[in-house]
Amino acid sequence: MRRGIELCGIKLGSIFDDKAFTILNKEVIPGGDYMITVNSPSFIYDAYFKNINVLHTIGGNEISMVVADNGGGSSREDCMNIINQLNNDYLEKYGDYYDMYVSENDKECSYMYYFYPPNYNVVSFKNPKSLEINEPIMQLLLIANQETNNEYFTLEAALSYFEETEDNKSPE
Repeated sequence: MRRGIELCGIKLGSIFDDKAFTILNKEVIPGGDYMITVNSPSFIYDAYFKNINVLHTIGGNEISMVVADNGGGSSREDCMNIINQLNNDYLEKYGDYYDMYVSENDKECSYMYYFYPPNYNVVSFKNPKSLEINEPIMQLLLIANQETNNEYFTLEAALSYFEETEDNKSPE
């Protein structure tokens, strides 16, 4: 079962429907994707994020990334309170369906959440192709970036699929 993770009510991997959103801007970005700025799909997310962008390939409509920010002008403490609330929300909503791991860098105020489907690395002896039906690993980055020349922060979030690179691999 493909449950999917969402950010601002937009589920990663779902099909982007132009009619379901108020589109503020649509542009082609390097790499052959559309970046579409949408109005917040629900008022409940306004407390966290104001600017929401959805990415999908030009040839398809499957959402490959959701990026959001709070518009800036927040204190570090406010950003941390929102990050802590989002942490609780994601644990409550997805904790029973995914194995969640978090990597935090408190100095830079960044948190990377990884959502592994249960038994992600388990291959059935009876059906070796069972690994092919596994849902991909998803990741959520929450980061509070200090704005230039002042003490204010912008809270940013990016939800995407995890892509393992050579840098991510540990020596065996």
